[in-house]
Amino acid sequence: MRNERIYLRTEVKQQNHPDLVARIVRKGDRYGANLSLIHEEEEPLVEFYDPRYPFCQDEDGAVIGQFVSRYSTNTIFGLDNQGFGINLQGGVPDWVLESDSHQQLKTWANEVLRDFPPCH
Repeated sequence: MRNERIYLRTEVKQQNHPDLVARIVRKGDRYGANLSLIHEEEEPLVEFYDPRYPFCQDEDGAVIGQFVSRYSTNTIFGLDNQGFGINLQGGVPDWVLESDSHQQLKTWANEVLRDFPPCH
C-alpha cells in the first residue's frame, strides 16, 4: 500500500474542438467544487475541464480549467461514439470529446489505471 497520492491528468488534443484536460478520480481522491468531496466508490471517475478558462485547480494547486463534466470509467469505456464523439455538456457546443480523442483517452486511462491503482 502506498502512502503518497498520484493525481492523474492529461491534455486531450482535438482537431475540430478546443483541447480538454481529463482527470481521473480514484477512490480516496478529492473532487468537486473546491475539492470538497472525497470519492468513496471503487469505480474511478473521469472529469473533463476546459483549460481556456482558468477556474479550477487540482490537488497540487495546478490550474486545470473550467469544469465541464464527470463520467464513471464504465461509461467512458462502454460508450460507442460511432465516429461522432461525445457531447460532454449540451449547452456548450465546444465541449465535445471527438471520436479519435475518445479512443486516445480510453487507451491512456487503461494504462494509468493499471499502473496507478487507488490508494486505500
